[in-house]
Amino acid sequence: MFKSLNRSRIALGIAFFALGQQIIFFVKERLHQGSEFTAACLLLGMLLMIPPGFLTQRQPVNRTLMALLLGWIFVCVIYMYFHISPGDQAYLDYFRENSNYIFALAFILLLVYVPDTIQRHFALMALLVTLVGNLVLFYSLLTNPNYVIGMRATIFYGEGETSGNPHVAARNGFAGLIASVILFGRNNLLLKLLAFLNLGLSIAAILMAQTRSMLLCILVVAALFAFFNIRKVSVGGLSRSLTRPNNVLFFLVAGAATYLAVFKTPVYDLLANYATTFFDSFLRALATASGSARGDEADASASYRVTTIGYFQQMLLGRPEKLIFGDGYKRIYMDVPILEAINDCGIFGLVLYGGFLAIGLRDSLRLMRQPAGEMSTFMAYFFIPTFLASFTGGRPFDTAVLFAFALQARFVNPARVGARKNPPPVAVPAPRSQPVTPV
Repeated sequence: MFKSLNRSRIALGIAFFALGQQIIFFVKERLHQGSEFTAACLLLGMLLMIPPGFLTQRQPVNRTLMALLLGWIFVCVIYMYFHISPGDQAYLDYFRENSNYIFALAFILLLVYVPDTIQRHFALMALLVTLVGNLVLFYSLLTNPNYVIGMRATIFYGEGETSGNPHVAARNGFAGLIASVILFGRNNLLLKLLAFLNLGLSIAAILMAQTRSMLLCILVVAALFAFFNIRKVSVGGLSRSLTRPNNVLFFLVAGAATYLAVFKTPVYDLLANYATTFFDSFLRALATASGSARGDEADASASYRVTTIGYFQQMLLGRPEKLIFGDGYKRIYMDVPILEAINDCGIFGLVLYGGFLAIGLRDSLRLMRQPAGEMSTFMAYFFIPTFLASFTGGRPFDTAVLFAFALQARFVNPARVGARKNPPPVAVPAPRSQPVTPV
């Protein structure tokens, strides 16, 4: 019992540290606190993560990904001090930058000593953290007098404000969706109903946040999940699973709840309007990226990315020598992380950051094909938003990227899965020969 609680504590610490940003933002804005409060919450997550025998029982990691991640952090720190323009240096908040890298390194250190026995506990902790995150999101929207239907769902900065970061809400919703789908495999009715509730709230949060990169991510993940899982299901096994008493009762309750939400409340119409706006925005961004949008039809953020891609092309063709060592730390905000990593850090950005993306995606696909446990499966799918966002928005130096890379390097390790499934042969000593008794 004590061991189970201990593992749940560690799993909760990881889930809160990596997925609890929405809860932290909500409490911080309600209490009118600053970035110090965010740091204190992250430290709380780290304290929960400390395992018994810390610094004595190091766990296996994905060595290639870990080397690339540590190399990327090292290059970022070196460039921050020794390869930055004087103008950028004057505006850079060195305390914030150093704090971000210290938190990333501390998180990596803790993960290296977290035991693999928490695998079975993490999905439930992730579900609880994302469920609370979804609930505080909708509470924030309902209690904000300036919020109107149609605005992007987010935890607003301060009371009565209308600005925030909808990507945090969408990311929380995606993590909740993955955790809920994984927990549907458990044979526990109450847990399945809780997962169903969180699944509905997560889908609503993603639609209302209206982040186009997350819509693309959902489509990609759904295709991958179908490709790696549907062909494995046999008709006989599926029918036996669906006719289990717990599953029959679950479908009855979930079906009744869905019916009431769709036909007896305005929730369906609200989400349908959000979905229509969401898809229109997605198509407008695609038209802007392809160059077919004109005038008012163009999407502002997509237009900026097109501009920065054009800038990178000019740099590549006109001054390719600048891309050997890069133009300097955080030289220009490109909103395309992989291009910004190459533009700012040159060949190091291509090899370290780009290499991590390529190998991380390869290893995630391997674990999707051969799942090794609930936590590894969660991390494999959770890496997809980070991978796609590296081409659609954000910065390669963000803590969200570094934390996601750390989880990937620790828990997505197909080589270890193969070793467990195919252990090396054990030498068996030959039996001693018995003396032959003469007849």
